[in-house]
Amino acid sequence: WNGYTEGYAAVPTTENGNVDYQWLTELFKGIMPSLQNLAQSIHVLPRQQAVLKATITSGDSPLSFQWFQGFSGQTGVPISDGISDTFTTPPVTQTLHYWVRVSNMAGSIDSPTFTVSTYIPKFFTYLPYTTK
Repeated sequence: WNGYTEGYAAVPTTENGNVDYQWLTELFKGIMPSLQNLAQSIHVLPRQQAVLKATITSGDSPLSFQWFQGFSGQTGVPISDGISDTFTTPPVTQTLHYWVRVSNMAGSIDSPTFTVSTYIPKFFTYLPYTTK
């Protein structure tokens, strides 16, 4: 016994009657990952960290994640510890761009670019002023 069950299965064929191996390959790969719409612009106080998260809406496990610095599709600067669905940036001192690629056996999807920048709140405190 070799571990296989004997029997018959319906196999799709091409127009000329050959087995459609491309269809079978796609069948066994599973469902590609897809991402929920993500916030693309994040503002933090200077020297604070931003937390970026990839929210998966579908896709077969196992899923792998790789975060990159740069614009979506630019793979030149992978982040070495950016291999989960969440990435915490280093302290932000200037505007930077990040994105994530989510993959499984069926394929991969790239997120839009996250722009992380600093802001300085504008507020004024008015103290009572009296003259003597």
